Amino acid sequence: MKELVLNFWFIVDIGTDICQDFYVKVYQMDGEDELKFQLLKILAETDYVTCERKSIPDNFKVIYPNREIKGIPINKLNELFEGRMEQFIQVAELGLPKLLKFDPYGGKHQAIKQEIPQNPLFVQTIIFENEFGEQRPFTTEENQAWVELERFRI
Repeated sequence: MKELVLNFWFIVDIGTDICQDFYVKVYQMDGEDELKFQLLKILAETDYVTCERKSIPDNFKVIYPNREIKGIPINKLNELFEGRMEQFIQVAELGLPKLLKFDPYGGKHQAIKQEIPQNPLFVQTIIFENEFGEQRPFTTEENQAWVELERFRI
């Protein structure tokens, strides 16, 4: 069965471990869920470079004694994402084009809004970013070593 599935990438600043931005991409896939999941994981390695960067919603904040920063601490990402996933899905739906429903009798075509299903299949990936804008998904040993070197350098 064809369905809309998603990849989410959360961009985490290496120096602060705070996520202020994310990427999301919607795909239409067919087949067994396990196959879709595996394909999403493969696409998560590189597909983020074709996405538009989105800001974390304003209601996510990190509060310090003397200041407040918009964003999500890395250690709270999963919990907050799962609790408020609908906000992120709404951002993804806004980027979907409408589908045309053709009238078989030659009448007007209708533009139909696409909707992401309830409880969609998705993969979420952490991407670390340094102060130069270099990004790496935290998925391979090589990229994890890069993150550790960048942390040490910073």
